[in-house]
Amino acid sequence: MVAGLDPVPENMIEWNSERVTTDDMNRFVLNSFKGLAELTKSKMPIVQFIHESVRDFLIKDNGLCELWPELRKDLYSLSQDQLKQCCQNYLKVDIFGYVSSSETLPKAFSDSAKDLRQVLTTKFPFLEYASQHVLYHADAAAGGILQNDFIAGFAFNAWIYVANLFERYDIRRHTPDASLLYLFAENGYARLIRTICCHGSMTGIRGERYQYSLFAALANGHRDAVRALLQQDENSQIGDIVARLEFGRAFSAQKDQTPLLWALHKGHTALAGILVTSGRARTDVDVSASGDRGIITRDKDDNLEFKDKSGRTALLWAVEGGSETLLQQLLSKGADFRAKDYHGKTALLYAAENGRDTIVQLLLDRDVDIETKDSLGKTALLYAAENGRDTIVQLLLDRDVDIETKDCLGKTALLYAAENGRDTIVQLLLDRDVDIEVKDNDGKTALLHAAETGKETVTQLLLDQGAAIEVQERDGRTSLSYAAEHGNKHIVQLLLAQNANVAAEDNIGKTPFLWIMAIREDYGHTRPYISPLAATKELNGNLALSDYQTRLMLLEQQNKKRMMLAESENTARFEGTLDDRVNIIQLMLAKDAKLNAKKSDGKTALICAVQQGWDPVVQLLFDEGADIEAKDNHGKTALLYAADNGRDIIVQLLLSKDVDIEVKDNYGKTALLYAAENGRNTIVQLLLDRDVNIEANDINGNTALD
Repeated sequence: MVAGLDPVPENMIEWNSERVTTDDMNRFVLNSFKGLAELTKSKMPIVQFIHESVRDFLIKDNGLCELWPELRKDLYSLSQDQLKQCCQNYLKVDIFGYVSSSETLPKAFSDSAKDLRQVLTTKFPFLEYASQHVLYHADAAAGGILQNDFIAGFAFNAWIYVANLFERYDIRRHTPDASLLYLFAENGYARLIRTICCHGSMTGIRGERYQYSLFAALANGHRDAVRALLQQDENSQIGDIVARLEFGRAFSAQKDQTPLLWALHKGHTALAGILVTSGRARTDVDVSASGDRGIITRDKDDNLEFKDKSGRTALLWAVEGGSETLLQQLLSKGADFRAKDYHGKTALLYAAENGRDTIVQLLLDRDVDIETKDSLGKTALLYAAENGRDTIVQLLLDRDVDIETKDCLGKTALLYAAENGRDTIVQLLLDRDVDIEVKDNDGKTALLHAAETGKETVTQLLLDQGAAIEVQERDGRTSLSYAAEHGNKHIVQLLLAQNANVAAEDNIGKTPFLWIMAIREDYGHTRPYISPLAATKELNGNLALSDYQTRLMLLEQQNKKRMMLAESENTARFEGTLDDRVNIIQLMLAKDAKLNAKKSDGKTALICAVQQGWDPVVQLLFDEGADIEAKDNHGKTALLYAADNGRDIIVQLLLSKDVDIEVKDNYGKTALLYAAENGRNTIVQLLLDRDVNIEANDINGNTALD
């Protein structure tokens, strides 16, 4: 206390416990307070008033100001400023007889660090308090007393060194490059922040544990500090922005995010606007340990063009979020609207994909390149067509955009629009004489895509324009094949009305009629899921895309539908109902579809229907004269499949047709053997009632009894 109040050289020395004892210090405290205060008897003694009435008289009833009128101006601020001065003076004490400033400090948790703290506490009892509270008292005093001179003259480097000495956790230590602003924010010293932020809102130089001062304040729950950094208050015209932010444990930021990118990523558009308009998104105020504390210098990093881990700038985030006002602010500050993320996407591509009509218009007015492509080869037109952005497609068409451009999958705007059922866009493109027969890398035309995905209106539009209905894609499948597979009765009717070929075979010999009965195992013949290791072969002409991430993105799109095929364990992903399937069969049979045609595995439509357990379909095929004794490549008939899969009703239907109950497959198994093996008790009884041979054995000599 003496050193703090009277910092003459003879007082600024280590404590000599023999010259000044603990009792001496206790008496000094008691004498200084004229008997009105005392030391507690606790392990860590503190000074307190001898009675609450003393506190009431001196503080509550303003007794101190009566005794010392000069305190009437602001007792609290003057008191805090005096405590600050004591701490500041004591920090000037020479401790370098015990530690060297040129040496690296030991780890905070190490024994050597603990020993050093103990020595310093013994020799300099007030040093730890002074280092931990000097800024606290300065902030408290700043409510009534300007702290500009204190900040300008504060020995910041020396303070960091001493504070680090007493810090018990390494993560809480600070580097010599730490800024005052960061320290103020981390500790919630809002008044000191406003003192040095008088030139505008600031978020701090990047560095230290939380990277930025704004993040430090948020992570430590200091709301007033955040308001001070942003030069905002609770009564702001745009509302209390701070109240909508995440604090403490709820706060998180990615390592590569600036405050502006963080705000945009979290959807805090108002905060982002403040950061941009105040200039803090573009430059940082350097209030670091070096230089004159009374001068604010500008960091030259152009933060508007900083990119996050996906390569997105603030402008790209603003476009994706649809904030036209923020976009205008960024553009007025010189943000690059041609910037690309790591996948090559520009602001125009994001705007087109997300349906930001006014933003697209704004960018078009700035003569943005409308043909630019991302790493997938997609242009703004392709994104707009895929996502059904009618207005944006029209805007691009008015700028004479290339309507035939293809991406890396060979898809054009028409193909995307047809696949996703974008009727209006399909019509817009047809009105521009788009190539209606263009094919993607899989050989699919717009009509094939529409039929596959069940887009009836698009199918009608394309047929009205004369789209070829017998075009076969890479697997040899036609539009009718896809429509039949997905049970889309209306599209089948449209195609049959155009005399689509019901007997057209694909590369594995399946006709549209057989695709009606498509079961899971049929997809083993289609192009399988492509692993990244097979990327080079699958991408064919796109080998120029050497970037691994880009190839993975391409594969993700190519695999999207193929992966869906594996989601169901027993059935294909049909849109149509079972009744629709029955109607389609009737429609195709009326067009002379081959009732007993076989797939490459030898299965007929009847066998497939039995496997699926589609009783109405089986009944229809019976009525149309399907061959009930037809065998597949394994020698299995409809009865054997019905017995194997537990189709009781179908077994009864077959028995009513006098089916051969003793027929064997290539493994010597009969219907009874299959039923017994799988515990189909009802079917076993049905067969026994028909006097089935219970002694029949398979090629291994096993009978039903085994």
